[in-house]
Amino acid sequence: MDYNKLENESINRLIVRYAIPATVGMLVSGIYTVVDGIFVGNYVGSYGLASIAFAWPFLISIYGIGIMFGLGGATLISINLGMKNKDEAEKILSTTFLYMIIVSAIIMLTGMPITEILLKIIGAKGIYFTEALNYSSIFIYGAIITLSTVAFDSLVRNDGFPTKAMYAMTTGAILNIILDGLFIAILGYGIMGAAIATLLSQSVVFIIYLEHFLCGKSNLRLKLFEKFDKTKNNTINSVKDDINTKNNDKNNKNNDKQDITDNFKDNIKDNIKDNIKDNLKYKPLNNYKNKKEEIMDSLKNVHTVKKIAFAGFPGFLGEFAFALLVFIHNIQFLAYGTSLDVSAFGTVSYVSGLAFFVIYGVSLGVQPLISYNYGADKIERVREIFKKASLINLALGLVIYAIVNIFAELLVRLFNSSDLLFINTSMFGLKIHSIYFIIVGVTLISITYFQSVYKYKTSVFLMLSRSTIFLIPLILILPQYYGVTGIWYAMPIAEYIALVVSLILVKRHLFDSKTFNKSEIKHVDE
Repeated sequence: MDYNKLENESINRLIVRYAIPATVGMLVSGIYTVVDGIFVGNYVGSYGLASIAFAWPFLISIYGIGIMFGLGGATLISINLGMKNKDEAEKILSTTFLYMIIVSAIIMLTGMPITEILLKIIGAKGIYFTEALNYSSIFIYGAIITLSTVAFDSLVRNDGFPTKAMYAMTTGAILNIILDGLFIAILGYGIMGAAIATLLSQSVVFIIYLEHFLCGKSNLRLKLFEKFDKTKNNTINSVKDDINTKNNDKNNKNNDKQDITDNFKDNIKDNIKDNIKDNLKYKPLNNYKNKKEEIMDSLKNVHTVKKIAFAGFPGFLGEFAFALLVFIHNIQFLAYGTSLDVSAFGTVSYVSGLAFFVIYGVSLGVQPLISYNYGADKIERVREIFKKASLINLALGLVIYAIVNIFAELLVRLFNSSDLLFINTSMFGLKIHSIYFIIVGVTLISITYFQSVYKYKTSVFLMLSRSTIFLIPLILILPQYYGVTGIWYAMPIAEYIALVVSLILVKRHLFDSKTFNKSEIKHVDE
């Protein structure tokens, strides 16, 4: 791929090339998440939806870690590519991959006891506790798959293959829907079937992404695997070349056919013996030592790991904050309402999640464009990307808001068409929640901008503004005066406050500045 196109090609064309595949991919992911809920709601019941809602906080944290590695690594990769520093970009890719494996192993070892504690704190009891724990166990023991699939999505997109990332996500989504039908509707495995279907589909996506980086199809290389293979091939080629050279020299001196045959046999024996002794006796051991040393260097490269974590932390924080909000919402709904309100919140979260995925897809799509042009010091192009992406998200938000309000009952009935009380409660919450769809996309572009230019502190602040600083106090205070209705209104109010804050900060950093200050971006080996 010619990376120079990212700083020279038309912004409109680049947004189409990157944002549309990312948006379609996120839309499809959102659809299969909703279909998951539809199968559970219709074949398991409202208690199944509530059980999954109880399990979400820990599961979302796993996704958050994947996003942290993916977006963190991807941001630094694109910035370094913009600075024409491809070697550093490849080192970051290798370090990201190694630490994904390590963190996944930690989750597999500690996930279950942590989940049990969280479920008890939330107040999940009886069948809700059992089902939520069983559902979580599938993703905990398959953490390497779930975490890596989320992370690789951003890494492949920043490698210059946004369409491949879209195809991979679409493949996983379609497979997930098919397996949901098999495990839930036909085999009757309940919410465990939903979890198994999701993990199996994620496994296919994981294989697609892994094959991209390991089989020479990527622009960037996972150098941990590249060095040994090249040395091995060079050694083998050296043996072949030496044999051919010596054979040619001897054959040219003797034209007798029988002598040529005898000489050829002798040469084969002598050369295999000599070359294996000289070229292969010590090199495999040295190659393994070199490979081990390279892995250890990546593991010890704490400076790079910190940069990846800092750059990706806003993404992790967003998922973790959402997990915390689900946690607090569930507690408040149980305190001021009933388990029916928890089920309704689960349904609203499915629909809201689909809307959020579509809008967030644009933000993910423009992240490589912002990061690369920041690295290339193209401030005018970054301004244009921000403006156009914000307008696109604003338009999407208005359309989604209209669709949700017009078809609210139809959307809710997809999850449960027989329980009228559940339907009415869910519709009520969905119409209130949808108010923030209109503007959330602009806030997300603002957060993505600061994350993409490595202003992670500002990005974290904005993420906390929309998900914690303003929202949690509102969730705790409003129901004291307005009951359950106050809980539903907390999120829209917090989102509009966060929008104002984000626009003020973007204006100061991007539109009031003549050039970028890249003092925070340093060589990863420094």
